[in-house]
Amino acid sequence: MSEQSLNADRKGIHARSRLTCACILAIAAILLAIAAALLPIIMARRAVSHTSMCKSHIFAPATFVRNYLEYHGSLPPAFVPDETGTTLHSWRVELLRGDYFEYDTSEPWTSLDNRRILAGRFQDAYTCPTDKKALAQSATSYVAVIGNDTFWPGAKPRYLSGDIEQFKDKILFIEISNSGIPWTEPRDISFDEAIEFFSAVRKSGDSPHAGGFKYVTFAAKVQNLSSIETVEEFAEMLRLPKGSYSDSPIRDEIE
Repeated sequence: MSEQSLNADRKGIHARSRLTCACILAIAAILLAIAAALLPIIMARRAVSHTSMCKSHIFAPATFVRNYLEYHGSLPPAFVPDETGTTLHSWRVELLRGDYFEYDTSEPWTSLDNRRILAGRFQDAYTCPTDKKALAQSATSYVAVIGNDTFWPGAKPRYLSGDIEQFKDKILFIEISNSGIPWTEPRDISFDEAIEFFSAVRKSGDSPHAGGFKYVTFAAKVQNLSSIETVEEFAEMLRLPKGSYSDSPIRDEIE
């Protein structure tokens, strides 16, 4: 083969190589453009998925509370003490009591056996799936608001009376992040702490997921905390109507 033919072949190979590289770069650019276009859609769908999971997680215990009310005639106490006044466990434990739940209600939540329950099969029952820190700590994302005129007076159960419709839009419990409260611990937040939390969220706009922090009403309706416009409105949604509740059984039960 002549030197001229060899040179021609080399030029052909170089040309094809340049063409191949150009094609690869073009394909890569197209794929990057597609990925960039799809990323917001994927992220949006993921956010919707996380929000949906969080709503289902906060909805479930609200239905448990309603079932508890129908069976016991009252809402569960926020915490259960023994005869000495030592707090044993939370309303979150009280709602799960049953033959399938291996929790010793005669011992405090800090006992060795009961602490094993923390990381058991109910570990994430009260945790928002997006609250990774809470999941790692077996902590709750959902807290009751303790107060004399809320659903949660403390160690006593709350008895309701009158038309059930008057309670439907009242807040049962709210979502917080990084609570640091193990879900079996008999600890929630006070009325004043809830007001402070709401004010901080309204000011900062911080949120663990799309739509913001959630709350759930007595009617088991899950809403965004950001939908409440003022502190006064939030406080009113926490308070029960006067004369509609008691810490002891009453004749005029809810209808």
